[in-house]
Amino acid sequence: MFSSNEKISGRQAFRLLVFDLLGLGTLLIPAAVAGFCGRDGIFCIIVGTVLGLLFLRLLVYAVGDMQGSFAEYTEKMCGTFFGKTIQAGYFLYLMLLAGYTAYLFSVTVLNNLLRGESFYLVLVLILGLVWYGLLSGIEGRARVYELLFWFILIPLFIMLASALDEVKTDYWNPVFFTEKRDFFAGSYYVFICSSLIFLILFLGGYLRKRESLMKVGRLALIFTGCLEAGLYLILLGVFGGAALSDMQTPAITLMSTIKITGGFLKRADAFMFGIWFFTLYAMLNSMVFYSGNLAAKVIRDCGGYLEGKKRMLPYLILLLLVYGVTVLFYRNQQFLDCVTFLLWKIGTPFVVGVPVLLCLTGERKK
Repeated sequence: MFSSNEKISGRQAFRLLVFDLLGLGTLLIPAAVAGFCGRDGIFCIIVGTVLGLLFLRLLVYAVGDMQGSFAEYTEKMCGTFFGKTIQAGYFLYLMLLAGYTAYLFSVTVLNNLLRGESFYLVLVLILGLVWYGLLSGIEGRARVYELLFWFILIPLFIMLASALDEVKTDYWNPVFFTEKRDFFAGSYYVFICSSLIFLILFLGGYLRKRESLMKVGRLALIFTGCLEAGLYLILLGVFGGAALSDMQTPAITLMSTIKITGGFLKRADAFMFGIWFFTLYAMLNSMVFYSGNLAAKVIRDCGGYLEGKKRMLPYLILLLLVYGVTVLFYRNQQFLDCVTFLLWKIGTPFVVGVPVLLCLTGERKK
């Protein structure tokens, strides 16, 4: 059942955001920037993280006087019609991103843990866990992630430290040989992952102290940016730029090459997969939760009754939609390519453009 007050602390919000940001970032960024820029990929990570910090400042400025939920704020600032249009855009973006995350999550589980199992069974189990997480509300999930935070990250730091012996620093040089177009493309790819910080727009309504919004988001971006940069340098030093760019999940592959001193853990990859299990699960949970909130608002605005057991109806509908979209991703590569293009090339400019619109609207009203 839902928690009673649905309020979380700044520390809990920070840890929620770190889990949301780490999943896609650590899985996708290393191979992508290596493909774009090779050894110069580290600079793409730095630039993309800085752009994320600038975007965060824009977000906080845009909703500086927000009271209540972000959905209500958009209607207050832009009017009912345009406010609901913005909400529809966020709903579509969150729902498709949830489908993409569920697809990546399921494929990663199949490739690394349950080889030969049914994709559909794995997907149903994952969405079942998401449903269970939704039942506890955001406060319950925040408490769980608060407890798991260091239990997940400390083993990651140990594994990365153990991999330092295999790093060949020659793979880091020479630098500054990337063409501008590739560098901008790599930096934009990193910014796509950093732009997920827009989730603070929806998270802000649950913070006990809203004035901590900027601090929480900034710490989450800096923490994940530093971790992604360190991970990239280690992966580049172990595999080299050419090999790294051809890998699907190099961070997980790295775990299978690590030897822990003392030999108490022979296979680290299966054990360490827990990091990406919980980060991808956290992100998927957040996508469904926030898009479900938007769907619930639409139902209430239309006179729908969402008390008692019916309170979970929008989230159930969302999970069914996510299941359908994810199955289409799995069965149709062309559909997957089309939606990922929509997410990265249209969805990201949308989430950047909305705060700009809110800023302009706020200035005009003043």
